[in-house]
Amino acid sequence: MNEYEKIRLSISCASNPGMDGITRDDYGFRHGERIVLYENSLPSCHEATGIPFLACAADSQTQIQRPHNPQEDAAPAAVWHLLYEQYENYFDDDLKYHMADAVNESVIRQAAYLGHDLSASLAAVGICDKYVRTMYFGNCSILHIHEGKLNRLTPLKMSNFNSTYVGNDMLSGRQMAVFHDYPLCKGDTWILASDGVTDPLTDLDYELDDDMIMHIVKSNPLNCAQLLVKVSGETYDPCYTRNLCRDSRTAVVIHIEET
Repeated sequence: MNEYEKIRLSISCASNPGMDGITRDDYGFRHGERIVLYENSLPSCHEATGIPFLACAADSQTQIQRPHNPQEDAAPAAVWHLLYEQYENYFDDDLKYHMADAVNESVIRQAAYLGHDLSASLAAVGICDKYVRTMYFGNCSILHIHEGKLNRLTPLKMSNFNSTYVGNDMLSGRQMAVFHDYPLCKGDTWILASDGVTDPLTDLDYELDDDMIMHIVKSNPLNCAQLLVKVSGETYDPCYTRNLCRDSRTAVVIHIEET
């Protein structure tokens, strides 16, 4: 067994439906046969030893009128399909684009079944062997803390992201999904966040408030996802107004422990 098979992860997850009380977000992670999915918006902390590990967060851009069964919306459909059906393909260089196609098609099928237009942004972080693989559709954010510096690995939210959401029947998943591989480094932290979290923490110059996010991660290392969701809901959006963020807010934080 090599050192990467023994790697230890700490994972914190949190979500809040926002001031409108409408849950649009979803998240989940998988470690081998263990699957943890969004449940009741309750914050939670977990540990995992060994790899591969895959986490994702999604934000529905549509809202179906089925409040009694929000799991039918685009975000949970994409998360479920990725974790249950495409987990192994995510890490396969030859099949990762097939995986992106399949996730997109899963939302298209759900939309046809319900008779609603459905779409969602989606971001994922997978840890396997000696690398970390990221993937995103749309405007969910992937943040990376390495050697004390915070980096945003996804573009700023822009209007053309509407054409890169899962559920688009005009493009294939492989035409929209963006993949990157990074070295696996102990001590790093990876953050998945919906725009309800990142928008209030973005200044007028479109730069993230790195100091605030780093402070949050350091001040509550056991469940910094919960604190990210809490602080973003108490922050004016946009800056220098008196409007609190009304959007759903979701964060998943994965810390690669030093061993």
